[in-house]
Amino acid sequence: MKINKIIVGTLFVFCCFNVGLTQDDSLKYWKKQVFDTSLTMEQRRPFALKWRNAVKQQGQKEAQRIQKEQNKIIESQRRALDSLSFLSAYFKKMNDSILMSLKAMALDTAIQKEIRYCSLEKIASINTPEAFSFLLDNLNTITWLNEPISGAEDEFHGGFSCFKLILPNIQHNWKLYPLINLTLHLVKNEEELDAIAFIYKNITNKNIALQAIEFYLDQEQENQILINNLTKIKELINQN
Repeated sequence: MKINKIIVGTLFVFCCFNVGLTQDDSLKYWKKQVFDTSLTMEQRRPFALKWRNAVKQQGQKEAQRIQKEQNKIIESQRRALDSLSFLSAYFKKMNDSILMSLKAMALDTAIQKEIRYCSLEKIASINTPEAFSFLLDNLNTITWLNEPISGAEDEFHGGFSCFKLILPNIQHNWKLYPLINLTLHLVKNEEELDAIAFIYKNITNKNIALQAIEFYLDQEQENQILINNLTKIKELINQN
């Protein structure tokens, strides 16, 4: 009975010892045995197999850990993009709402000129196609809210408040050509066409402006108002 207790106790200690060994301890031990030249190749082979399998498992676990971390990063980035997409839509909606309010203020003749012109400045600063189209559509509607442009070609350009605010954003802004053509679907008077011709030409230069007009005239066969406006603008550009 006493011997049995000793055997059981010994086995318990041995098991605890094995459990207590860490993976690193095992690897170190197996590696040591593999390179122990006092052992024969046959004696070293089991340790070599254990060491190789353990290293392989360690590599697989590390690869899984790295993949898991990468998946977390990807998921985090995806959520960030989703948030940005939501914010973009939110701010677009907010900008649209602000733009509507600013438009109403700029058109309200009961409001002081300084306030109306300030609204126009804010609209120009939004710098979206909708904002630019509003300024173009109201060249001859919202006038004389500010002093004439210093050094402008004539006082007429200063009277066009929207025109003054369009000018800083036109240079090399090719996207403006289609937007200008949209407003040219409406009947324009001589003053508006003169201002639009000035914008058209100064986006780039006279030659490119004329080429753009020819291109749009070739594309347009139905809208006679647009054709008439473009033809008149072409004449005005050629005069200067």
